[in-house]
Amino acid sequence: MMEGSVCRRILWTSAKPMGGDQRSHRLEAHAELILGAVGAKPDITVSELQALLAGHGVKASYGAVWNLLNRHGLTFKKRRCLSSVLIGVQMYENI
Repeated sequence: MMEGSVCRRILWTSAKPMGGDQRSHRLEAHAELILGAVGAKPDITVSELQALLAGHGVKASYGAVWNLLNRHGLTFKKRRCLSSVLIGVQMYENI
């Protein structure tokens, strides 16, 4: 038999899961606004999205906006880097 008070045994058996995302639902409420802005201007920056949210009274960190975009399958690629790599590959193939 387990020693200790009844309250202590109840606390041990009713522990809730720890960790994980607890706040993404706050920004998900504005996902339509954010995704609409990305659709209208595909090269919009995360900082511009933060400013858009601030205009609607929503304070969101850079990382929170980035994570929302990532959850919706949107990523940003640096085009200059990509083009220089492709140029280098083309030059190497021509030698």
